[in-house]
Amino acid sequence: MTAKTDSKLDPAWSVPRALRHVVRQSLARLEAGERGVLASEHGKFVHRARVALRRVRSALKLLGRSDEPALALRAGLKRAARALADVRDWDVLLERTLPPVVVRAFGSQAAVDWIVHEAHRRRAEAHAAARAALSSPRYGGLMMDLARWLVLPAVPGEASETLTEFAARSIRKRHKRLLRHGSDLAGQTPARRHRVRIDAKELRYTVEFFESLFRRVPVRDYLRELVAMQDALGAINDGATAARLLALLPPSAEFAQFTRERLAAHEITHVVAAQAALARLEECERFWRSKSRGSRRSAASAVSKLGSRS
Repeated sequence: MTAKTDSKLDPAWSVPRALRHVVRQSLARLEAGERGVLASEHGKFVHRARVALRRVRSALKLLGRSDEPALALRAGLKRAARALADVRDWDVLLERTLPPVVVRAFGSQAAVDWIVHEAHRRRAEAHAAARAALSSPRYGGLMMDLARWLVLPAVPGEASETLTEFAARSIRKRHKRLLRHGSDLAGQTPARRHRVRIDAKELRYTVEFFESLFRRVPVRDYLRELVAMQDALGAINDGATAARLLALLPPSAEFAQFTRERLAAHEITHVVAAQAALARLEECERFWRSKSRGSRRSAASAVSKLGSRS
């Protein structure tokens, strides 16, 4: 299912004002995730903080190069995201990828237990590093810079383009890029598939930012297929990450071979699922081409004003 957005936008807003609203909403999620990371070992808080950071970065990216302070903030946020990436990778290995492997009957249970123990140790080290990063003066300074940016006068956008027109153009651009890059996933390298995964994330965040401007049902249907594709691509990435992390432990030759075979089958399954989701997405209604909620409200407002003058 899609993530419920809390960014209700007014079609009369300028693009910079709307994107600042999106950033504020995402920062509320980030603060909740930060508190969880600092107070708990639970992986859900790391995930929430990472998603919130990506959403802020995606919103800032939509401003383009016209807002120089936003460009600098994006670079700082990328560094902050890297601080959480390592712990999240170990979380996914232990919670999603490794259990389906180890529950299978495999020779020496002691060898499996040792690998799981080592993975937990590495995960604890990564979590300590993430807490240190979120408690650092550098990160605190970044959050202060972001807060200052939010109250600065917004850089004017294109006067000839309404918020709804900007949203439609941004979604259309990312939709086309995903279709172009997502063709023939089976024949792509892991690096290319990772690029497609990023395309899918950016498209999803853009749709979710602006969904209140468009008709609910076609947006919901579109997001359902987009999330299905993103989930499949994420599972492929999890498999590649598992292979990389397991090599660091390292497992026995037999266990390594066992996991390679399992992860190869895992990859094929999810490549097929991602390609099918992309095909369904391509068949979805292009909701950004149709009349938006904003345009209907604007029309109603115009009629009301004419009536009041008569």
